[in-house]
Amino acid sequence: MTAVEQRTPEEYLAARVDALDGHWLELHCGCGLRAFYPFKLLAKTCGAKRVDQIHGRFRCNQCGGRPVRVAVTDNPARGLPYPDVWSVVLLDATAG
Repeated sequence: MTAVEQRTPEEYLAARVDALDGHWLELHCGCGLRAFYPFKLLAKTCGAKRVDQIHGRFRCNQCGGRPVRVAVTDNPARGLPYPDVWSVVLLDATAG
């Protein structure tokens, strides 16, 4: 996959970490902290694993909680005025 390709949540969850170079894992904690991890870096330690096997292992550095929202994005600057930046939500425990 390239950085410009956008897939469904199911496709991202089933994808191998080392196949997502150019994408970022976006994690939100219930305490409000947000972190971004490049898949290129994650591939060094868990490359052959699927995304659904790793996203629940992360813990917040501030409160120790698990992510309440997980997404894949092509740019960690999402939220800034970049019109071509996208995000695909994989898990959202905050949605009602």
